[in-house]
Amino acid sequence: MNEKLLHELLTEIAEQEVKDDMNLWPKIQSQLNTPLSRRTRSTLSVLKFATVLALMLVVTAAAYAIYQGIRMGDSGLEAVNQENLVTHLNMTQVVDGITVTLNYAYADANRIVVDYAASGTAEPEDNVSGFIFYLATLTDNQGHEFVGLNGAGGGGGGGGGGSEPGGLTSFGAGMQGHYDASIIEDAADNLNLMLELAFGVTYQDGSFGEPSRAVFEFAIPFNPGTTIDTAQTISTSDVDMTLRKIVIAPSLTRLELCHNAPGEREWLIYGKLAINGEEVVAEDYLMGAAAAPMDDRTPCWALNLPEALDKQRGDWTLTITALRIVGTEDREVVAEILERDYGILVTLQPGGGYTYDTPTEEAGRELIFETLDQVILENLEAINGPWVFEVQVP
Repeated sequence: MNEKLLHELLTEIAEQEVKDDMNLWPKIQSQLNTPLSRRTRSTLSVLKFATVLALMLVVTAAAYAIYQGIRMGDSGLEAVNQENLVTHLNMTQVVDGITVTLNYAYADANRIVVDYAASGTAEPEDNVSGFIFYLATLTDNQGHEFVGLNGAGGGGGGGGGGSEPGGLTSFGAGMQGHYDASIIEDAADNLNLMLELAFGVTYQDGSFGEPSRAVFEFAIPFNPGTTIDTAQTISTSDVDMTLRKIVIAPSLTRLELCHNAPGEREWLIYGKLAINGEEVVAEDYLMGAAAAPMDDRTPCWALNLPEALDKQRGDWTLTITALRIVGTEDREVVAEILERDYGILVTLQPGGGYTYDTPTEEAGRELIFETLDQVILENLEAINGPWVFEVQVP
């Protein structure tokens, strides 16, 4: 296991010891390989929090029971659940005294979702401090190994425990893995999948137990969605941008977008979507991962819209509003604007990022986050559009 993943897993375990008066979980949820709500993703896209601010948010986050049922804030997955398209499997194994359950799964042309959990008990003298899913590998019988959506790994997560009658200590965790299904071609009506989990306990001295493994083999329905090969190219601000493909499936919509913006740093893509003249996705950062380049080597990205849009037919208007580079803001200018225009005092940290006194009220904290987001966004290096693509969805 690499050090970065290990740090993330230990951080999640440590959350059980943190006081629950800081509702900052949305700020760190991106550590999981799951799509986020549009509003949360906007926050994540504009904050330069790779240093002190990120650490502050992580160590002050409360532990939330987010793994039970369909994860809220993911409108696409909520929609497929409401339409009874999710397959509830409830498959359970007991491995080395740990009960592991595969709760449910779902698959369409854009993503595969699996939800799983584990729990167990230990004697106090065992000095168990927590539990970790080290790895979750998803494959099918066609030889595909699926990577996490947006390029993330299969991922894992940790959980804590509590006292139970009789002196035992309980431990456990639940996870929801979202995998990129775009590598599937000519799929049958059902997918035959195998989920391999590696997991184990952690100890109070910081050591790890020997990983245990569980393998679940299962079949679930597959929705192929609707694919539209648009291949439209628009030139604005000396940047050629091509909308190569749109794949519309019940749980999310995937846009394959290519552009030749200059420079070596990564440009984040901001855009919005209107259908039949009505805006259905407000302007936001369009999250995604690198995709196969065009024939002339122009870079491309697969961008995900987690809204449920598969029943939205007619005239689609995708407007890419700007390309921006995170971390290019003048931090002193940002601090000056925050104090002058909003009365928010921030401290610039030597390695980057911002700290500030957090108000007691939740509404006050959220207002600071939103204001900081907006001020930073307005001061990033940018190439402004618009690039406007018109698509007819039958």
